[in-house]
Amino acid sequence: MRVGNYGYDWTLSIPIQKTAGTACRGPQYRVLSVSDSWQRASDADADLDLDYDTLNPHFEYIDEDNNQRHVVWFLDAVSLLDEMRGARELGLQTFALWRLGAEDSSLWNIGTGLPIRIRCRRWPAAARHDVDTRRGRYSARHRPAAAGKRTVEVDTDEPDPRKKLIIDEHMDVYPRTYTIEQYGYHPKELALSFDDGPDPKWTPKILDILKQKNAKGTFFLIAPRALTTSA
Repeated sequence: MRVGNYGYDWTLSIPIQKTAGTACRGPQYRVLSVSDSWQRASDADADLDLDYDTLNPHFEYIDEDNNQRHVVWFLDAVSLLDEMRGARELGLQTFALWRLGAEDSSLWNIGTGLPIRIRCRRWPAAARHDVDTRRGRYSARHRPAAAGKRTVEVDTDEPDPRKKLIIDEHMDVYPRTYTIEQYGYHPKELALSFDDGPDPKWTPKILDILKQKNAKGTFFLIAPRALTTSA
């Protein structure tokens, strides 16, 4: 049985307007990792909800700048635990994960014994070693990664602890990835950079063009070449 651990961010316009002569375009979507899903929920200060029927986590947020509503559904370690317990009841013993690298990394703590014995209501949520970047020309490390905390509720009507499903999930603190803060963004501007210099033939020509156009550029120099190239 293949089990998923990733998400979809569905984008809808608000309000949906139909204009004569134009086709109505349906909602667009973007595939997210679990860490990306958590990051978007954290940025939007959105509350995570575990759907009662599907036991899948989801949340919504509004992008006021682009006049859009986002609906995010994803699968995490909680949904995987419930799926594997249900699958074991059907006699399934072998599982494959889709997709590796996008998963809630705390699922690796479940183990083959299925699963964690949830004696307390706290279950850590760990972001993968992803990097979250913010828009801009210049970059600097803004904050390190940190684990989150979530509270889960287990079905108390099931007497067998190996068959208990998690029926509710709340993120007390969202985990965060390494964040690279980018700043100095200017639309319609281009940063020119030239690597592996200086070159005795091409570097002077580039400098002449930059001077002619009154443009700036950044040159990255290789130490041995800089020592052997005359100014």
